[in-house]
Amino acid sequence: MQRELHLRKIPNDFFLHMPLLRILELQETSIEEVPVSIGNLMQLHYLNQCKTRITSLPKEMAALVNLKYLPLASMKYLRIIPDQLISSLRELQWLIMMDSYTGWKEGQSCEGGVSFKELESSKRLKAIGITVSTLAALQNLYDSPRLAAFTHWLHIEGCPNLTNIPSLDFHAETMPRVISIQLHAMSELEEVVIGNRQPILLPLQELRLSSLPKAKLVWRARFPNTLLELKIVDCRAIDKFIKLEGEANGSGETVITIFPDLQTMVLRWLTELKSLSDGERILNYPSLKTIEVKDCPNLKKLTFVADGLKEIKCQRSWWEHLNWGDERTKSFEHLYNPMNID
Repeated sequence: MQRELHLRKIPNDFFLHMPLLRILELQETSIEEVPVSIGNLMQLHYLNQCKTRITSLPKEMAALVNLKYLPLASMKYLRIIPDQLISSLRELQWLIMMDSYTGWKEGQSCEGGVSFKELESSKRLKAIGITVSTLAALQNLYDSPRLAAFTHWLHIEGCPNLTNIPSLDFHAETMPRVISIQLHAMSELEEVVIGNRQPILLPLQELRLSSLPKAKLVWRARFPNTLLELKIVDCRAIDKFIKLEGEANGSGETVITIFPDLQTMVLRWLTELKSLSDGERILNYPSLKTIEVKDCPNLKKLTFVADGLKEIKCQRSWWEHLNWGDERTKSFEHLYNPMNID
């Protein structure tokens, strides 16, 4: 059934006669509810509902006692998960909910949605992708050693009054398995500090920043990090790619490597961006293979080093208006790859 966008409804009795079904793919359909007969699929191991229009999970899902993998990512309409549903899935190992449900129960209130204590009671759970939208929920996640230890993907959005992320290696001790962090739609966030303060290999591979109108990237560290992909979208306060703190300014150009493993860089709708380095401190990206640039009208020069770069995906209008008299920019002139406008 996957990727059938025209599919809007599944009959309630559809799953009555499929007792041995083990894998069910519903992702990228337009369905708005799961039929109650889902409870008959007691041998189901994998249930994917990503990118659907489902607003609530049926209580009948509690009968899926053999379910191990439950991807619920990019379910922007999901608001209701019945109480004790997650804890009823006694074999559940993977629960993936990035860009999805945010109705976590906070404090001692009897109202609200799923509690983190309920997630903690899932004894076999070993990988979590989670979205939080309040400071209280974020703090509750940090305060749960078990959930924090199993968090692989972290999506933070909203969070009123959050003005800075002190360092993206904050997870080194509390969230040692995080491989992806997404920060989205935080109107007061002013600073995202990136880099490693300790000489340890952290697993973080992907960082995505989007719709952060005041935020700027700051490097405040002593050791390079392990990022493979960096995507920045609609962060209109960013005028230079990253501000380097703790790096001495020389009398002339200095080449600095802070992202030794970065392979992909995506820059979209950064209207104030003017440089991919920091003044005379030129950034070197030794592993960079692809740069994608869209709607960055003030980025006129490609002032950086990337000897292994394979392509620059962009709009022709931007490419033609680059400052080709600049020596570093000219060194990339053979890497143009026209972007499909979406």
